[in-house]
Amino acid sequence: MRFGEAYGVHAGPIWFIGFASEQRSAQVVFDAARPDAPTKFLLRSDGPLAEPIRISGRYCTDSTALRFEYALASEADGTIVVPQSSQAIAEPGYIFFSRPGRCLVEVRADGRFAGNVVFEATTTTP
Repeated sequence: MRFGEAYGVHAGPIWFIGFASEQRSAQVVFDAARPDAPTKFLLRSDGPLAEPIRISGRYCTDSTALRFEYALASEADGTIVVPQSSQAIAEPGYIFFSRPGRCLVEVRADGRFAGNVVFEATTTTP
């Protein structure tokens, strides 16, 4: 889905917005010379959140956790918590991709599976 000049992918009640139009919808391109540099995404909810939402991510090949950096509560395992809200949320932040590969990002609401999205992390040519 298009949001202004950027595109977003949906996982449960949460949108990850920040993909350039020339990329496939869930392809993340990062600089190979700077692995673990942050990639900016806006988290946006479909509307009010009746319960807290937990977001976690990992590489599909070996389950290495993705690191998120948002001004939201975060857990020791890298999970972030989007609090219950009476209105839609829009929170800018970062996801750190340390190497190329497929990454599964999962969204849970009150412990129940709410949705997921697979990001394909690729590098620029050095």
